[in-house]
Amino acid sequence: MFCFEHSGRTCCDIRDTSKLRSHFESIRNDLSPMCLDLLTQATCSYCDPDFGTGVTTGFCSSYCDTIWETCKETFLDPYANPNQGIPICKDGVSLVCAPASSYLSTSEKFCKALGFEIDPTDNCFKG
Repeated sequence: MFCFEHSGRTCCDIRDTSKLRSHFESIRNDLSPMCLDLLTQATCSYCDPDFGTGVTTGFCSSYCDTIWETCKETFLDPYANPNQGIPICKDGVSLVCAPASSYLSTSEKFCKALGFEIDPTDNCFKG
């Protein structure tokens, strides 16, 4: 089961979680286990009911800091559309690849490049 941590209190169903899971099928071998874990948790946050009701509108900056410290050497495709999944470089698809730390200087820029929003208030997803 994917995104099981929210299963008791979400309206996400198998179609939603299957779509989220599909983002990881092609990149799972290209990430460290810790980075994969954090990015899975971050992606599954969309099934957190607080996101759907507007209680939470993005990630806490400290959560982005954690993702950044764990994943900043991950190779990203700077031209990939983050709305179509996490822009991890893919063999045979990505023309340009570089470690995120080589062109993104902050955790906030990193989270935004991955398609995640940062909430400037205290009403945020803490991970």
